[in-house]
Amino acid sequence: MKTGTSPKFIITRAIYIACFCLGTFNHARDFASSGWRPYAASPPILEAYWTSLIFLDLLVVALLLLRSMRVGLLLAISVMITDVAANAYASFWFGVPGFNIGLPLQAAFLGFMLGSAPFLWPGKSMSA
Repeated sequence: MKTGTSPKFIITRAIYIACFCLGTFNHARDFASSGWRPYAASPPILEAYWTSLIFLDLLVVALLLLRSMRVGLLLAISVMITDVAANAYASFWFGVPGFNIGLPLQAAFLGFMLGSAPFLWPGKSMSA
């Protein structure tokens, strides 16, 4: 059985896609409800980064759906590492509210991604 068609592969990729769709939705909702600068109270670099996640999260989803797995996985991991770091920075140093539940969930998802990415990496045969 090819790796890309195994149930583990399909389920794991679906989890990635679902989580990045949720991220896209959350940032787009903030944008729609608060206008062009939903994070204006935050430092400009964080505001720009969080706004860019609308597009970066959507790009991850597109790459994973189009089966551009290497690029999709690298971008997904990069986005989650920077997102967890930015959110931790905002939460701990600036006291930005709203990360009490989100930050631990994002960190757990990052851990899941780091643990599962090798199994999704194309050309790698992982038999258990």
